[in-house]
Amino acid sequence: MNQRGLTLIEGLIALGLLSIALISLLPTFQTLIDANTFSEERSNSLAAAQEVMEALRHQDPASLPDSGSSGIQVVTIGNQEYEVVTHFCQRDEYCGPDVRHIVVEVSYAGKVVYAIETVFTRLR
Repeated sequence: MNQRGLTLIEGLIALGLLSIALISLLPTFQTLIDANTFSEERSNSLAAAQEVMEALRHQDPASLPDSGSSGIQVVTIGNQEYEVVTHFCQRDEYCGPDVRHIVVEVSYAGKVVYAIETVFTRLR
């Protein structure tokens, strides 16, 4: 090795080895980005479902439909829009005069990201 520094060939070899090492890490970075995106979508979907459930909570269960689904509600969380559909009384055993079985599905980019199911009733 030359005492004055690296030769051009040594520098190119070192640069080549560094490039190979960095390229081998690219799939890991892509996996981490995908996981972060999924986590953000899921978290925002949960917030959208919670917003719709809070609005339903303030209503009398007897005033809610006893079958069918709501139209698509667009809920904006952050800068993303989520489509929320509320289904009523999909399970008849949990529906009655003052009781409603409710399923809230949240979709983003055409796929269901989050769904929550509950039974609403009024305590006396």
